[in-house]
Amino acid sequence: MKIELSKINHSKTDLSFDVYFEEGYNKDIKGLESTYVNGYIYRDYEDQITLEVEINGKLLIEDSHTLETVPFTFATTIKEKINETDPNFAEYFEKNQNTLDIMPIIWQNIVLEVPIAYSSQSDDNLIKSGQGWELVEEEKPKIDPRLAPLAKLLDDEKE
Repeated sequence: MKIELSKINHSKTDLSFDVYFEEGYNKDIKGLESTYVNGYIYRDYEDQITLEVEINGKLLIEDSHTLETVPFTFATTIKEKINETDPNFAEYFEKNQNTLDIMPIIWQNIVLEVPIAYSSQSDDNLIKSGQGWELVEEEKPKIDPRLAPLAKLLDDEKE
């Protein structure tokens, strides 16, 4: 979304729109569903542009266990200060149109919401064996019978 810099003043300008990105921006994100941005943009007392928005939506990502594409609901809040003297300002600013593109900022924050590993299944539904492998649960260590009285004393002290 491009915003004219001349329209950003000290009063808050409301932002409310759906987000659409082309697929393939990130190898972890397979797509976006019903992603919505709501917030505002304004110039603060230091004459910096301040962007304050909430993003809610669904990411389509791979399940860590099954590798199927599953929805992942996310919500994030952005409070970004954009200083026109900052060297990174040129990344968002289009000089010939005097506009500010906030979509790269929104995309960067959506990418930060991607979990490292995610499974839509609960631990009870996980596959516990397969061809050539089996999940083995760790057993409690057995206590040497000669040290059983000592272990009992330690358990009594904990109570």
